[in-house]
Amino acid sequence: MNHEVDLNYVRSMFSLAGKVAIVTGGSGALGKAVAQSLAAYCADVVVTGRTPETLEPDRKSTRLNSS
Repeated sequence: MNHEVDLNYVRSMFSLAGKVAIVTGGSGALGKAVAQSLAAYCADVVVTGRTPETLEPDRKSTRLNSS
């Protein structure tokens, strides 16, 4: 019995294309993981944090990884 999951099928079922997600606390580990997960499912993600300095490194790396 094959229990392999087709991730492309799952992504198409749960696509967030055309949706905007707002993630608060984006400079923390959990906020980063949530933002990355939402982006993986094609959401446009807005990330907020208390200070711009804590968000800047992730903003740069996200732009480098975005398609």
